[in-house]
Amino acid sequence: MKMLILLLASGGFLAATDRAAAQPVSMHPSVTFAAQKAYAFDASRKPFFTPPEEIGTIRHGAYHEFVGLFINAGLATWTGFDVDRAEAVKVQRYAPPRTNLVPDVLPAGSTLVRREIPAGESFDLVTRKQLTGAQLDRLIELANRLWVKTPAPILRPATDVHNAIILIDGPTWKDVGGPGLLPAGDAQALGNELTTIFTAAASAEASQAPVETTNSSR
Repeated sequence: MKMLILLLASGGFLAATDRAAAQPVSMHPSVTFAAQKAYAFDASRKPFFTPPEEIGTIRHGAYHEFVGLFINAGLATWTGFDVDRAEAVKVQRYAPPRTNLVPDVLPAGSTLVRREIPAGESFDLVTRKQLTGAQLDRLIELANRLWVKTPAPILRPATDVHNAIILIDGPTWKDVGGPGLLPAGDAQALGNELTTIFTAAASAEASQAPVETTNSSR
C-alpha cells in the first residue's frame, strides 16, 4: 500500500528556512564551503526549474537536477546535499503523463508525497541519507571547484533531457549545465558522487534483507 502525504507546493522558488536551528549538525565538515565564488547570481534571479520543497530548503549545499523533456516529460530527479544538516536528499518525481510509473513498493526509508504542480498532480519519492564526514568533505570539495569556474558557453542541442548542478550559499547561487548531459569534469563528478551515495545505501540495505529459502523434496 502506498503511503501518500498531501502537500501543496507553491509555484515560485521556495524560500529557505533555517533548518539547521531545528536540527543540530551531526558532522562538521573540515572543508569550508563556498569561501570563493565567481559568476554567481543573487536572489533577484531564480533557477529556471523550481525544485521540490525538500531541495528548495537547502541553504548551503548543491543539487543535481535532471528534468525530462519531450518524450521524457513527467520524469524528474533532484539529488542534493545540505551542509547544515550533513544530509543527502533525493526526490524522484512522477508527474503527468508518467504517474503510472510510481513504484508499488517503496524503497526502505522513502516516503511518497503527493503534490499539486502546474502540470497537475505529481508523486514525489523522497529519500534522505545522513552523510559521513568524509562524504560531506568530498561533496564540498567538488562544489567549491564549480563555484570558482568560469561558465562554459551554453549549448542548445536537440535533446530530451536537462541536467544541471545548482550551487547554493544563502541567497547566492550558481548553475552549471543545461540541456543535455552534465558537463564533463567536476560537474559530472559531483553528480556521480551524489548518485553513488544513494545506490551504495540501497545495495547495503538489500544485502541486509532476510533471504527466504524453501526446501522441497519429491
